[in-house]
Amino acid sequence: VRIPSVTQVINIFEKYALYAWYAKHGVEECNKIKIESGLFGTAVHDMIEQYITKKERPIEFPPSVDQDKAKECAANFATWYNTSGLEVINAEPEDAVYSKRYNFQGTWDFIGKHNGVILCADWKTSNQLYETVGLQLSAYAHLYGESQGWSDSEIFERIPNGLAVRIDRKTAKVYTKD
Repeated sequence: VRIPSVTQVINIFEKYALYAWYAKHGVEECNKIKIESGLFGTAVHDMIEQYITKKERPIEFPPSVDQDKAKECAANFATWYNTSGLEVINAEPEDAVYSKRYNFQGTWDFIGKHNGVILCADWKTSNQLYETVGLQLSAYAHLYGESQGWSDSEIFERIPNGLAVRIDRKTAKVYTKD
């Protein structure tokens, strides 16, 4: 039995901006860019995870990843994080977390507290945030809450907020959206 991930479930929603992008650049070029962007995002995520968890391990940069830009993105994130007031509870679970209630899986980037209130956060290295980011954060909040044994109503009472943090791949600037 295949258990869909949060990302796979959310991808059923239309992303109209992608259609124009594919029309402008062509499928082959866009697929190449998506792969390179994914590799870049993974490298930045790995550095962010190491920063937050204080667990260092070697990061392998694929040849197509601009190491200096990835390091700049991670450094700017660290500067933002240090002033964000966030306190980590759980960052990047080792394995995907599974919802027995709703049959989906995923791995959140960050569960933490801000001003004493639990929130779920996601780190993005992209040019924009899609409208589905709130659904993604809600799904991750659910996975965390269910892993703690909380009921659905307890999850949404205890984790009322989400935060999307976008690190612009070109400028390395950090933007947030509650």
